[in-house]
Amino acid sequence: MKTRIFVSLIIGLWVLTFIPIEVVHADIPLKPGPNYVWVKPHSINDGTVVPGHWRLKTRPGYIWVAGNRNTSGIWVADYWKPTGPAPKGQSWVHGYTNVKGVWVAGQWRSNSKQNHVWVSGHRNRNGKWVKGHWKRR
Repeated sequence: MKTRIFVSLIIGLWVLTFIPIEVVHADIPLKPGPNYVWVKPHSINDGTVVPGHWRLKTRPGYIWVAGNRNTSGIWVADYWKPTGPAPKGQSWVHGYTNVKGVWVAGQWRSNSKQNHVWVSGHRNRNGKWVKGHWKRR
């Protein structure tokens, strides 16, 4: 009986040597300042991986809105939402995580630019943030 258990254990260990084990090691970038908190990497419902990033802990005149699905079922990444009214002729552009893993705060932008259309910021299939930008018509 002991021999059978020992042989089974040896065979099991031998089989395990052929199973690839992926080791993931992620370095957290340096904290950009004292008023920042780390947001852990996470996946959203469609499988997009949102990389970890630093974001401001507080921002006067704004509230932090966690990522969620809008009424159309489209994923809206987390962002700072202004608490006051929009300046005349301006629209809010959500912040994003840059390639160094640091949160870049959102800002106001003009509502129009001649012969251009605004393309909202979004995450591509690899989870990288594509900044909002004006595209020529």
